[in-house]
Parts: sequence; C-alpha cells; structure tokens
Amino acid sequence: TPSVAQRAPKESVIERARRYEAVLVTGGSYADAAEKLGVTRTEVWNYVTVLRRLPDELAVVVEAASAAGKAPSLRALVAAARLPIKRREEGFRSILKGR
Repeated sequence: TPSVAQRAPKESVIERARRYEAVLVTGGSYADAAEKLGVTRTEVWNYVTVLRRLPDELAVVVEAASAAGKAPSLRALVAAARLPIKRREEGFRSILKGR
C-alpha cells in the first residue's frame, strides 16, 4: 500500500466537474457521459451543474479550499446551485465562509 506521501492528491470538486464536463461537451447526454466515465447520470449532473452555476471567482476559492483540505461538500454546493439566481451567489459564499 502506498504511503500517504506517495498517493495522488484527491481530485477537487471543480477538477472532477471539469473532467465530467469535458466528456459531456464531446456530444451525447448526461447518461452517455456517465457511461463513459463509469459513474451515474446523477453524479455527472451534480458536478457539472455546480461548475456551470458557480461564479468563476468562487470556483477558484473552492479549489483553494480543496487544496487546503477544507473543501465544501458536493451536497452543499449542489444545494446552493439549485437556489434561485438572485440567491445563488450568496448561497455559495455562505458555504465557503463556513469553511
């Protein structure tokens, strides 16, 4: 078993979302992308939705928090992504402030 120092760093929510989106934009549905990636359609939808609805400057903050080991959960980010547009950025900021 590799030591902690030898293990690859954990993929951040944003990194995974970008990877999923890259497969999705090549054509096909969320289900097609999920099949190619070996995950569920819901997982692809959740990650891509967060990426598409998260303001760019906050995506940078999420990545930095992930690098520091203090990443917000996907569940919290999806909940904020589902808020009405006028409240969405406030929702993301409140999640990040709590970290």
